[in-house]
Amino acid sequence: MDKLLGLLGLAYRGRKLDIGERPVLQALASKRALLVLAAADAADNTIDRIRTRAGDTPVYRCRYDKAALGAAFGRQSCSVAAICDRNLATEITVRLNDGEHFGGGFIWEA
Repeated sequence: MDKLLGLLGLAYRGRKLDIGERPVLQALASKRALLVLAAADAADNTIDRIRTRAGDTPVYRCRYDKAALGAAFGRQSCSVAAICDRNLATEITVRLNDGEHFGGGFIWEA
């Protein structure tokens, strides 16, 4: 497991993120979501719905498919996750801006 999936797994266990389309949309509506990550194979319609409601919240696609992203949370699959912890969102953003790709996990803005 690489660094990003490890960070996300810790955040999930600490209840610092929401996973799944409906919880992510609710987190965006309540302004709790600070950063949204989407699986590489997430449906374009899902990404469009998230981006429409995201406003200024950054939305990134990651190289992981839904199965790999879901495995970090102990689930079969996960297409989107909203990070609701300022420190974690900052850590991910800083690493992205520094060009660190979390052990090869290339992430790009959706």
